[in-house]
This record gives sequence, structure tokens and C-alpha cells, in this order.
Amino acid sequence: CIRDSFDAEDARAFGGGGVDGNMGRLASERLPQRGDPDYESKLTELMTTGNTFERDDAAKTLLVVEKDRLDKAVRGKVAKAFLQFFRDRDHSNETVAIRGLVKFGGKHATKYLVESIHGSDRDVHTLIYQALAKYPTAEGADAVASRLGERRESGLAAETLIKMGALAEPSAIKALRTSDEDVALAAIYVLEHVGTEEAMSVLSVARDAGNPEVKEAAVKARTAIRKRRKS
Repeated sequence: CIRDSFDAEDARAFGGGGVDGNMGRLASERLPQRGDPDYESKLTELMTTGNTFERDDAAKTLLVVEKDRLDKAVRGKVAKAFLQFFRDRDHSNETVAIRGLVKFGGKHATKYLVESIHGSDRDVHTLIYQALAKYPTAEGADAVASRLGERRESGLAAETLIKMGALAEPSAIKALRTSDEDVALAAIYVLEHVGTEEAMSVLSVARDAGNPEVKEAAVKARTAIRKRRKS
């Protein structure tokens, strides 16, 4: 049903003294009791109608509810509440918003996460990448591929595309056609793992390029694709 405690990250959000800490504790006192037959529905309502502290507390509480125990109608309402929470989020509750949106929205969450991939910090990016890999879409693959040129994210973006599998190949091919050598190397690395015959021609162009590092990577990727084709 529901775990007895929040994880360390969520628990810290409830602590602290001063006005904010006291307001947080007051908000917690307004949460419905766990034995309430409409427990999840009341939490969902609080997420959309409560004040800032009540909304945060309700969201964190819903995060530890097992979604499979909810009927379809309630689960849909929770997903919509997290979508609104995601749209209204600030930096302090961004990870909660994303975790809830993915947990209850599933594959339907990906299109909203794509919109946020360019403006978040690394921890949030990690959550977004994990979700996009779990629920791969062509739109998600394009968004992740667009981050291959970001030095601090390039490796994570490449690994995410690889986890997406064959669906990510068109995005990696498009990225390889860029003139940026770092992006090209990352795209070739992806194609080495998920590329098919479709990637061979663009890899041939990369192989014949002047950069020896790109050439070596392209040769390696083509070899890997041939091996997969024979197996």
C-alpha cells in the first residue's frame, strides 16, 4: 500500500524551523488520514486547490502510493494533478513533479518532459532521461539527441539513446550529419550500438572525413553493424 516513511530527500523537505518549517508542518496536519476511503482522491484535490505547502505535501505523499492499487479513474485524476503540478513547479519541487508525472502518467508524460529538457539542472535531466528511455518515442529521441553537443550531458544523452534502441537510430543519424565533431563522435557511438543498414551510408561519409578520431569511430561502428547483421 503505502511506505511508512518518505525517502531522505522528501523527508528533508518537511523539516526545518522558522516560518517555512512551521507552515510545512501545519500543511501536513491538513492531509487526509490514511484510513480514509477517499484518501488518494482527497490528496489529489489538495494538490490542485491547496496552498503551496499543502500542494507540496500532497504531491510527496502521493509519490509513495502504489499506483496499481488505484482504479483507472483515480489514477487518471492523479496523473492530471501531477501534470498541473509539473507546469506550476518551481526549482524546489521540480524533481517531485517529474517523478509523479512519470509514475502516474507513464508514456503520456514524455511529451511534457521533452519541453523541459533544455532548461533544467543535471539532477533533473537525469530523471528526464530515465523517463524518456523507459518510454521511448521519436520526439523524445530527437530531444535527447539535441543534447549530444552539451559537454556535461553528452555521455548521459548517448547512453539514453542507446537504451531507446532502434527507435533512436534516425535521431542519431541526423545528429551525425552535423559539422560539430563532438556531436558526431557521440552520434557514432550511439550508432555503434543501435545502428542498422540505414546508418551505413552516413557512417561512410564520416569515415572519409578529415578528422582521424571521427574516422576511427565510424569504422568501428560500421564493423559493429556488420556483426549484428550476420548474427
